[in-house]
Amino acid sequence: ARISIQSLLGYLSNIFPDQITLRTIKKAILSMIAIASLIILKENLSASRRQKIDATSEWGMYAERPSARGLALTILLVRLIPYVIL
Repeated sequence: ARISIQSLLGYLSNIFPDQITLRTIKKAILSMIAIASLIILKENLSASRRQKIDATSEWGMYAERPSARGLALTILLVRLIPYVIL
């Protein structure tokens, strides 16, 4: 089943009348993209700083913070989803 933006907007307007518009959806999506970009930028900067000091520092980070490994795998999967869908 294909979902168009118009059908999604119509569905959401039935649930939240007079609150959801295409403009608010675009703002929300752009906000999420901006926040995700800032988080990725911060992580990349901190990783490059660690690697300048010690090239094997990534292994230490994953050993100290096991949840970082899960986060890295999640980010990898999210980046691969568009290629799987297409």
